[in-house]
Amino acid sequence: MINFNKGISNQFHILKRIGVFIISIFTFVSLSATHTKPVLALDNEAMRGKEIFAKMVCSACHQIHGEGAQVGPDLSYVGDKRDRKWLLAHFKDPKSLSPNSMMPPVALPESDLAALTNYMLSLKKENK
Repeated sequence: MINFNKGISNQFHILKRIGVFIISIFTFVSLSATHTKPVLALDNEAMRGKEIFAKMVCSACHQIHGEGAQVGPDLSYVGDKRDRKWLLAHFKDPKSLSPNSMMPPVALPESDLAALTNYMLSLKKENK
């Protein structure tokens, strides 16, 4: 006896597997897109500030976009919350602005503090 439904059944299973594969790809891509780090367009001074942040091992206490410790505040979007004047004053004397701060004063030359500040100001939800 000939089973005419077998060909249709095989085609259905193939299409079903392709559909599951495509849905899996779209799910992976959408999840990946929600967990990516923002790409920062840094100018030279902000890039130098990023290097200073790494050299001073600020990530031992601060987290930026999921990297670093959670001892101090998360700095991922600090550029949206603080201005240049506040950041510079905080680097020089953290307790003057945050009395309960455990952060020590950042002992760097003014030019390095300015670069570090530029890096902090670049950390925004939308880098314009």
